[in-house]
Amino acid sequence: MTVGRDVVAGNAHHESPALPDEITRLPRHKTACKYCGISYLMFRELTVLREKLEAACKALSGYDPRLASELLHGEPASLCKTQEDMQSLRSSFFSLRQFVQQTFHDIQLTARQFEQTVVNKSQFVIQRLNKKHKMDLETRQSESATAVRAELDLAQQQLVHMQRHLAEVTMCRDDLARVSAEMEGKMGLLRANEQTLMQRVDVCAVKMADDQIKLDRMQAEVGRVGEELQEQTVKCEVLRQALAEEVQKVKVASREIDAKESGIGSLKRKVAEQEDQPDRSHCSLSETSDQTRATTIAVKLLIARAHEPIQAQMDRVAVLTRFLTASNAALHHLRHSVAVCKTKLASRDEERQALSPIVSKDDHGLCRSRMAEQQQHFAAEISQCREKNEADISRCGKRLNCLKSEFESLQKKTSLERVGLECQITNLQMDLESERTRHTLQLSKSAEACAELSALRMTETARADAAEKTLQEQLTKLDNLQEKIGVLTTTISAQKAEMDHLLQVVKCQCEERLELLKKLGKPSRHGSVNGDSLPQPTPSTK
Repeated sequence: MTVGRDVVAGNAHHESPALPDEITRLPRHKTACKYCGISYLMFRELTVLREKLEAACKALSGYDPRLASELLHGEPASLCKTQEDMQSLRSSFFSLRQFVQQTFHDIQLTARQFEQTVVNKSQFVIQRLNKKHKMDLETRQSESATAVRAELDLAQQQLVHMQRHLAEVTMCRDDLARVSAEMEGKMGLLRANEQTLMQRVDVCAVKMADDQIKLDRMQAEVGRVGEELQEQTVKCEVLRQALAEEVQKVKVASREIDAKESGIGSLKRKVAEQEDQPDRSHCSLSETSDQTRATTIAVKLLIARAHEPIQAQMDRVAVLTRFLTASNAALHHLRHSVAVCKTKLASRDEERQALSPIVSKDDHGLCRSRMAEQQQHFAAEISQCREKNEADISRCGKRLNCLKSEFESLQKKTSLERVGLECQITNLQMDLESERTRHTLQLSKSAEACAELSALRMTETARADAAEKTLQEQLTKLDNLQEKIGVLTTTISAQKAEMDHLLQVVKCQCEERLELLKKLGKPSRHGSVNGDSLPQPTPSTK
């Protein structure tokens, strides 16, 4: 069985059922997928090609031993037929390979076109939605902003008007309070003046009595201070005399000390003279040294005893001086206090002399009548101001109530408009959110479609790569078969040439033998004399 027959038999064995005519006659856009845009018929063609490749692979898998047996034991006609079958198989393989490459290229082009169309469509839809949303949002914002701005301007104008009225009302109230405060201040001043006058009269009388008592006390105190001053002067004289006596005693003691110091100096000179004599014995030196020590100790004791009364006298003098300074300071203080008391007495006398005519007068009725007239005048002015202020306050209150009602109506209106604007804003936000969700859904769908397309492309590329690998393997096998066929043809041609050469040699030998037989005239056992029958080659020679 030849290769062509095997391939035909394999294809007949693996033949897939044909598609109906109504499907094969459909256009491409009707058989395309709505997600990836690839036709279903193209996948059918790929499956058919894959089945053909599998049949060819199965047919070629058992090709080598049969081909070798046919080439080794067959005839040249079968070899030619095998070569023709190989050529037809190669041409069908190349045509199949071109068809697979073309279909793969078409699949890639359709996938790219689908991706581009999906991307362009999604971008166009997104841009259109964004533009529409921006335009709607800008128009709504501009309309709402203009309306809100107009309402705010109107509210600000009304607020300014109300603030102006409130300022006028506050000014009226301030004027009323100021006038009432002035009137109350004047009345308070009048009452205070009256009370102060009465209190001043009473105080002056009380002060005069107190001053008289204080004057008596101060005179008694001045007498007592004068006595103390005389006593202090006497004490100071006594202290001065004692201080003079102590000074005389100190002078006498200092003279005694000077005399003792002169005696001590003479003793020291004597001791020095005795120490300067070198020819005396050691005993005399020790005696003199003991004497000098005794004399020095005695001198020191005398000096200490002399200094003790001097120091006591000096301490006593210091105490006396401190006491004298303290007594002088107390005397100065007493003199200053006496002078102050005298000045106070003089000022009190002057005040009493100035207040004596006021107290002596008994015509307070005139002052009281004048004060009553002033009080009546001030009361009339206060009543007029109160009436005027009450009228102003009532007018301002009415105006304030009108302004309050207007302000409340304006607040209600603005609150209603604010609620309407908030509703519009919420609606716009909800529309925006819905558009965003729709846009995100579209993007997610496009992303899913792109992912499916990429997965499909990957699978198709993997299948195409596998088919190409199998085709490459089959091509390598065919090349190996061609090499083997070439080797076999060369060996067959060499064997044929050898057979021809052997036939020629045998023919020549037979002819030579025939000629020899003719010459000899003996018939051959193996054939006739004419050479019609020639020796046939044995199967081994073949």
